[in-house]
Amino acid sequence: MDISSIAGLIIALAGLGILMAIEGLSIGLFVAPSAIAIIFGGTIGATMLNHTPEQLKKVVVMTKIAFTMIKFEPTELIEVIVSLAEKARREGVISLEEDIEQLADPFLKNGLQLVVDGTAPEVTKSIMETQLEIIETRHAEYMGVWTTAGGYAPTMGIIGTVMGVIHVLHKAGEASATGAAVDIGELAGGIALAFLATFFGIFSANVVFLPIGGKLKAKHEAEMLYRRMTIDGILAIEHGENPAIVKIRLLAYLPPDEAKKIEKKVDKEG
Repeated sequence: MDISSIAGLIIALAGLGILMAIEGLSIGLFVAPSAIAIIFGGTIGATMLNHTPEQLKKVVVMTKIAFTMIKFEPTELIEVIVSLAEKARREGVISLEEDIEQLADPFLKNGLQLVVDGTAPEVTKSIMETQLEIIETRHAEYMGVWTTAGGYAPTMGIIGTVMGVIHVLHKAGEASATGAAVDIGELAGGIALAFLATFFGIFSANVVFLPIGGKLKAKHEAEMLYRRMTIDGILAIEHGENPAIVKIRLLAYLPPDEAKKIEKKVDKEG
């Protein structure tokens, strides 16, 4: 479970609850079926129109990923690749074949298999980079569903508010035309109800849709960094580089402070 995602959502809702308590607002004031219908109905409909069925089918899966702790541990990757580089230098790349089945990461396994099979380095690089591009494209399509919803929700809120205000002013105009007194309280209540649509649109976009899209993007970027490290490590093994150089090469992907910590850990465990 990704604690930061759960905690973020709880804190955002708690902030709204505290504001309502301070201002003396009741939850009943926010029960507006018409506003909720235009926001979520309009947003869902527009998002569905914007994406393919295949992309929409992944919404549940991508939501689960946003609230699931997924770690791409660079320390473990560096340890594995440096260890493989040492064995390859000592016994040759063919000796790595017995290590392939012990690897859990399919991307690393496929890359190492290409090396063991004697694939030319440029071909290995091309194949792995193509695989990476496919993963990146697929992730972008799935993440885009949430980002799209976050863009449409505020606009739907404005549409709902405009419709509500038009309705209120139309009723006031009819009353004025017939000479009836305009109920200021009813007029104010109608306008307040109309602005609930804007509230729901902005709130849903900035507390649900865009944050989930942002979390998925952060996890995507972490995975892409991990995959690029994998490609670089595989190519270094194929070129027969010194394991110490391989480690330095992979540590360069990380921020200096983190690289120093990992380097010490790898040296200690090595």
